[in-house]
Amino acid sequence: MRALTDEEVKQLTKRLQVLTDSLLLEVAVSGVGCGFAFQLSDSPKIGPSKKNEKIWVWFEGNSWFPILLPLSALPNSARKPALPLQLFLKSHFVGRTLVQIEHLVEKGRALRWVFSKKSEKVEFEKKMTRAKIKAQQREENLAAKIEFNLWPHGGNVVAYANDMHMVWDKSRPAHGVNVQKELKPVVEYPQLNTDQSEGSSKVRSLEELVVEWRNSRPGGATSQSLFNKKGETPDSLVKKQAEAAWKKERERLIRAIKKVEEEIKLKSESPWREVGNWIVTHQSLQTSANLQSFVDMRRSKSWNIENAFMRAKELERKLKVTQDRLSYLNQQLTLLEEEPDQQKWYENFCLQKPSAKINPNKNLAKSKNAVASKIRYHTVALSSEVQALVGKSASDNLALLRRARAWDLWLHLRDFPGSHALIFRPKKHNISIKELKKTLKVLVQQTFGVKAKNFEGEKFDLIVVECRFVRPIKGSAGKVTFTHEKVFTVEYTLSD
Repeated sequence: MRALTDEEVKQLTKRLQVLTDSLLLEVAVSGVGCGFAFQLSDSPKIGPSKKNEKIWVWFEGNSWFPILLPLSALPNSARKPALPLQLFLKSHFVGRTLVQIEHLVEKGRALRWVFSKKSEKVEFEKKMTRAKIKAQQREENLAAKIEFNLWPHGGNVVAYANDMHMVWDKSRPAHGVNVQKELKPVVEYPQLNTDQSEGSSKVRSLEELVVEWRNSRPGGATSQSLFNKKGETPDSLVKKQAEAAWKKERERLIRAIKKVEEEIKLKSESPWREVGNWIVTHQSLQTSANLQSFVDMRRSKSWNIENAFMRAKELERKLKVTQDRLSYLNQQLTLLEEEPDQQKWYENFCLQKPSAKINPNKNLAKSKNAVASKIRYHTVALSSEVQALVGKSASDNLALLRRARAWDLWLHLRDFPGSHALIFRPKKHNISIKELKKTLKVLVQQTFGVKAKNFEGEKFDLIVVECRFVRPIKGSAGKVTFTHEKVFTVEYTLSD
């Protein structure tokens, strides 16, 4: 589709004259364009609408061919959140009558709508002062106008009301350009010039413009001619996005490699092993000046030796992981740079939908990757929807508690230090005595070990608390504080 010519703008001005004396009912503004709904009264048929029906006039601010057309319905792209221009139009234009439509010859391809005062019947609030009433009447009696710029690369809507003005696109000129300096009347995109015959310069009718515009949209007869706001086709846009994404990914990998190399260098130069060897060899905490900061003079030699070798061993383990990470990043960078088709890489790695992954940190009971979290625990299947997990150590108990939800249950034997149990359940599921017995059995076995068989037939007080009321004590592994507890007396039996 090509841009409107001067003659087509003049013809459009004449065809839109039927909108005069029509009431502006509604406006819609989006990043694509602006829509204006009018209520026609005693007017002949215009475009697809009939008299006494609401008709939309749609302005689309495409960079290459901005256009203004009467339509029977608003395009889907116009239904966007309210923009500042939409609020301005609703405040100062909706309810006014369109009294004049003129072609701005001094600007070139531009139209102006002039609106009169608002609807004749104006209702004021009872508590309004006389000054406010006069100010509102004065404001409503002022004429307002909207100008449409329809030349390529300058398509815009400018609304004037009450000594204020607002534009649809601030990056484009609001007040137009001189006719002598205006861009060439026809600006074509090479791939979209579907009409290269002699008739391509003829003046198109309003109906032909509507058909061309519909065909240029998604799903139209020539959907390949769809532009975005900057005048780019989908193929060129995807190619541009692919190049930008490829470049961004390459820069990210290079930054990551550089950062990992710095970490490897820092970890390789760690002196902890040298400190440990020095103390072992010289049997003294008086080391050289560059190593003295790694020695704690308040501690014993044995403690410093153990600490130094422990730190050295931990850093060596981390160093190996970091080296594996560097190898992986280099491999990814090599694959990226050897990919001949950037667009294919973009479609395969950037546009594909992410697969649904289970996060064991959100719901450990339902997660299939719970074993990968390296938490040691016993599992008791209480029902198809309910599971009880019993930690094997203080750190395991804490890790399970941190992964529990607010409505899950925390259980512990009263007056017996040992493992905790966590019951992961649906939010409104009530735990039965049978389920508590199953959990108690595992708790007793985990707490007393091989001596658990000696407690068969005895009754234990089982503390049950919702996890929302359980708080771990900092610095004391495995210890917690709790409130809102309930205590159940349950008999321990070896049989189910």
